[in-house]
Amino acid sequence: MAGEDNRYKTMLVRDLLLEKTDPDHPITQLQIQEELRIRYQVEMNRKTVSSILQFLMERSRLDVRHNVHGYYVAERTFTMPELKLLVDTVQAAKFLTEEKSRQLIKKLEGLTSEHLSKELHREVILFNRPKTENETVYKAVDGLFSAINNNRQVTFQYTQWNFRKELEVRRGGEYYQVSPYVLTWNDENYYLIAYNPLHQEIRHYRVDKIKNLRILLQKREGQDVFEHFDLAAYVKSTFNMYSGKIRKVTLQCENGLAGVIIDRFGRDVMLIPRGPRHFSVTVDIAISPQFFGWVAGIGPRMQIESPNDVRTMFLQYLCSVLLPYQLSNAPVKEKSPQSGNGQRVRTEWLNE
Repeated sequence: MAGEDNRYKTMLVRDLLLEKTDPDHPITQLQIQEELRIRYQVEMNRKTVSSILQFLMERSRLDVRHNVHGYYVAERTFTMPELKLLVDTVQAAKFLTEEKSRQLIKKLEGLTSEHLSKELHREVILFNRPKTENETVYKAVDGLFSAINNNRQVTFQYTQWNFRKELEVRRGGEYYQVSPYVLTWNDENYYLIAYNPLHQEIRHYRVDKIKNLRILLQKREGQDVFEHFDLAAYVKSTFNMYSGKIRKVTLQCENGLAGVIIDRFGRDVMLIPRGPRHFSVTVDIAISPQFFGWVAGIGPRMQIESPNDVRTMFLQYLCSVLLPYQLSNAPVKEKSPQSGNGQRVRTEWLNE
């Protein structure tokens, strides 16, 4: 019993140091005695407290130190910059609900002293991001990891937002059946990468849009496909995780866009000089409206050089975007050669 009592008291002192102290907020032996008496109704004499503190400093993995002002925990598992990074990540994660974010951040606050945790709490108040309303995300993530670890297929309903701001099931509530392989984070969302046997290809699904997930008894399919699957290349090839046929696309860019290309496709890409002001790069791209939108957003500083059919698809995309707009009503800066409808127009932004 005496041994158990000593272990219990040591645990109380350890927890108190973790909660109350850091290098800027030490605590004295007398304060430790007082805290234990008030909080736990545990009486501990000075000699016992001193013995426990000595044990924690010399023989435990807890980094307990002391100075003229008292005892404190110096180094912890996570530093404050690391905790702030984790808090920001949790708060920014759109697939987490507001309540789940607060619960996780509260746990992260417990990894430092009560004094420093106030800094983390202030970070939360200042941060404001749109959040999902799907409370089942945690269960879905847990179920998907379980299915992956146990080599099982899963079935679920997939949802989408409607104009009433409600999540509704797609395809009339039809269940998707896939073989899950990887969970990945991209574009501030959590995605499941899975083999879809119906289409016999790899597809991805946003986890926060998965509903009514069930783990099946059937073994996973598509192992031969995933043996040659490169997740990094897959993510780089998609824009905002929109699927499309993978094609090798050559882009011609102004030299000032080198950073944009490296940020998007990584440092492994080969930038080939094309004269003093331009370079070209060839990358695998999932052809989609999102890719065309990215190219259009960069403007004339980047051009799709090849293949020709992708250039044609890009032109068709641009025409489809312009079609709803009445160019005859666009702001006119100066007259220019005739447009297709017989009018002579030039919008202001074309010269800027």
